[in-house]
Amino acid sequence: MSVPPPQKTPATRPTSNIRPAGIGASYALNPTPQGRAAGYVPVAPLGHTEVIANAPTLGQFWRSDIRRTTGGRRPRWAGLTAFWVGLAAIGFLVIGTVIGVSTLAAIALPLSTVALFFAIIAIIAGVGRALGFFGLILALIGNVVVVDWFLHLFS
Repeated sequence: MSVPPPQKTPATRPTSNIRPAGIGASYALNPTPQGRAAGYVPVAPLGHTEVIANAPTLGQFWRSDIRRTTGGRRPRWAGLTAFWVGLAAIGFLVIGTVIGVSTLAAIALPLSTVALFFAIIAIIAGVGRALGFFGLILALIGNVVVVDWFLHLFS
């Protein structure tokens, strides 16, 4: 024989739809007008789903990037590195080709690979996306393999 569950009285509050707020909550922990204790946040009941009519665009997704603290400058080290290393790769490739020193032209390949790596980090992680995009372009222009493919394609 089973024992029936205890009857709910108006004095008890339901615990199935609330959870403790926890440390670092970004909302006030004041008592609510409904009489709930401070520090508890209502949770949507099971089975309730939120329907979003339209997916965010790529621009909205990039603008919603919140992986930085407020105030101060945005980090841009990856994009800046990609830009300058890509520019150095172009410089080594052009100077090595014009002068005829194959060692300088050979240095351009690893530099452009490093610039390509940092450009991908900058674009995906959002750490200097604009500079990362230009660093990607410079890395491709400074890559001897890409330039050779381009010349064979259009010659």
